[in-house]
Amino acid sequence: ESASLQYKLELGKAGQEDGFTSTLSPAERLQLLRRHQAAWTSLEPCYEKAVPMLVGNTWELYGGVLAQGPDSSSLTFRQLPSELRGIEEKQWMISDMGFEIRDFGMDPAQDLLVAIQRPEA
Repeated sequence: ESASLQYKLELGKAGQEDGFTSTLSPAERLQLLRRHQAAWTSLEPCYEKAVPMLVGNTWELYGGVLAQGPDSSSLTFRQLPSELRGIEEKQWMISDMGFEIRDFGMDPAQDLLVAIQRPEA
């Protein structure tokens, strides 16, 4: 009957770890975890929002962040929200990389952005 023990068991069953400090009680975290798992099992979204694609040629979706190149030297980023994981939507931009971007890759978990410069003709 212990919510804390049930939460730890459900985490293991889901293949997840409790990797952050939370102000939520174990019972609240257990409820969120169960809702999260049920959403994945049924493939029923808890939240929907249309995000417009910008006109540029480059884009990347990785680690819950959508990045788009609206022009040849800038990047815009949108962190996609998750109510069940407590992630808020955020937006930011790098206005000028100082060169024309041919392609880019990113890993938000490592705070990593790699941009490849377009070769000059």
